[in-house]
Amino acid sequence: QAVGELLIQSVDWLGKQSFSRRDEYQADETSWDLLYHSQRYDPRALQSLLTKLWNLHNKQGGRTSWDSTHPGTLDRIDFLNDKYQSLTNSEKRTLQRRNTIS
Repeated sequence: QAVGELLIQSVDWLGKQSFSRRDEYQADETSWDLLYHSQRYDPRALQSLLTKLWNLHNKQGGRTSWDSTHPGTLDRIDFLNDKYQSLTNSEKRTLQRRNTIS
């Protein structure tokens, strides 16, 4: 019975970690979308910020592990890079123009 309880608690804990990581990715995506649709700011600044933070922390915590409460910084950077790569060439050019205006 104690083993069963421990398994249930472990599964519950792991489920909460996944939920927390999903929330973090959703926050990154929302931030990206807000910056992109602002028509003023380049959302790639999020990637730049996360890269700087990762470098400040001696490049630790890069990848998500099974017991992580949040996604690893490199995983978040990759997620944002995937969003950029999914843009059309026209959308990418629009972002490049924002960088020359700002």
